[in-house]
Amino acid sequence: MGYLYWRWKPSECHLPRFDPLAFLTLVRNKHLAFVGDSMARNQLESLLCMLATASSSTLLYNNDNNKFLRQHFPSHNVSVSLYWSPFLVKGVEKSNSGPDHNELYLDHVDERWGGDMGQMSLIVLSIEHWFLHPTAY
Repeated sequence: MGYLYWRWKPSECHLPRFDPLAFLTLVRNKHLAFVGDSMARNQLESLLCMLATASSSTLLYNNDNNKFLRQHFPSHNVSVSLYWSPFLVKGVEKSNSGPDHNELYLDHVDERWGGDMGQMSLIVLSIEHWFLHPTAY
């Protein structure tokens, strides 16, 4: 059970422990958006857990399948959002009944997050394995 106490530490580099109050102060009056797939959702959920130790938040929006959500921290006027967009650009996922490839339009930002881009102060882009699937560009 000793592995439960292992901690990652880079060599010759001191990383201070995450300070949620300092982070909220740094992003005061900002909108932080995580855009991508389940990797982005995992990053957002981890951040929300850490921030919850310093300040309470209000859920402003959550769709049925947790692919789009927004939390607000009134103490610092910080909004943190998740936008499900596995390709980051306009795309059509392959289907069982259609072609066996994804269709991506690299000259168009995905409207699901692109429409709100003007409201975002910081954007974290995270995608995992979606580009490994057969795709037509």
